Amino acid sequence: MSELVGMSLSSAWIIEALVFILFVSTILLLLYGYLGRWIYRDAKKRGSDWAWQWAIGIPTMIIFGLIPGLLLLIIYLQLGDYNKNNR
Repeated sequence: MSELVGMSLSSAWIIEALVFILFVSTILLLLYGYLGRWIYRDAKKRGSDWAWQWAIGIPTMIIFGLIPGLLLLIIYLQLGDYNKNNR
């Protein structure tokens, strides 16, 4: 009988972990899409011919690591100002 109780607690823990992972993954996917959309619209507004590359590249770099992603975002913002001033 005690083995049955232990088994149900174990499976309940696994289900809770899977629900948590699904929830976090959904939130991260929504943030990825929102950030990409914002960068794409901003790049188009700035007149960049590379808008879709920026929109995919920056969120992808953030997935690989927060520091490289933020560094790329800073580079994007600096290059955007440079391109806007030189047109």
